[in-house]
Amino acid sequence: KINKFLRLDGLSNLEILENFDPRWFDVRHLYKLTNLRKLKLVIEEKEEDEDDGKVEVLLNKLYVRLEGLVKESLVAFTEFLTTAQNRLRYSSIKVEGYKFCSEEDLTLLTQLFGCHRLDELIIDGVIGKLPECNHFSQSLTKLTLDGSRLTEDPMATLEKLPNLWSLSLRSYAFVGEEMVCSPMGFPQLRSLRLWRLPNLEKWRVDEEAMPNLSHLVIHGCDNLKMVPDGLRFVTTLRKLEIRYMREVFTKRLRVVDGEEGEDFYKIRHVPSITFY
Repeated sequence: KINKFLRLDGLSNLEILENFDPRWFDVRHLYKLTNLRKLKLVIEEKEEDEDDGKVEVLLNKLYVRLEGLVKESLVAFTEFLTTAQNRLRYSSIKVEGYKFCSEEDLTLLTQLFGCHRLDELIIDGVIGKLPECNHFSQSLTKLTLDGSRLTEDPMATLEKLPNLWSLSLRSYAFVGEEMVCSPMGFPQLRSLRLWRLPNLEKWRVDEEAMPNLSHLVIHGCDNLKMVPDGLRFVTTLRKLEIRYMREVFTKRLRVVDGEEGEDFYKIRHVPSITFY
């Protein structure tokens, strides 16, 4: 039997590896490339009725793209990320089209969230449940959840991340009806984007929540009845974007012919308010 894998021995000085198909080498041997700074991988495994997956990773100058993600490769890469942590200044991971629903997958997700020096994480796919906040990397600063279909309010967990400064919840990331931001929650959050959360009806922001928020986008949340009363306490808010919301929602916020909408007092302090 012929060994189909290419060997990575003797390539310790290699800095760039592009368009390499892991079908011909073992991802677990990436650790041998100790000077690797830029990497592009393609992994394909297409089967009927299975979602194609994709992972994009930027590690300092290291870039990884895994298409048709197979679980074994993600496990191996998570291990590689852990071993490479001491020489990385920045890491960003994107996982697309993978469903984290089974116990095994949720364990893998927890390991992914907990990768040391993980600065940015983007997950586009269903998540059965978020890990507990103590399993998140303390260095995580940017998080995007897209299509996660979480049934439990994610704010209860995410607001405890000490260094998170950018959060985007997009396209059914949360399918519940109510979200709550608690006092002292999201201590470093600067940017919050709520995109297409059609089931969301009520959003409560308590006093002293999000004390550093400067940019807020509310986009296509069709059933959200009004902006939170607690926004009036977020004195750091500088830019508010209201995009593709129902007229009954925007009317409460607009000033027309000098007449203020009934909710305008909540956002009066915001210097830049735009409607799309």
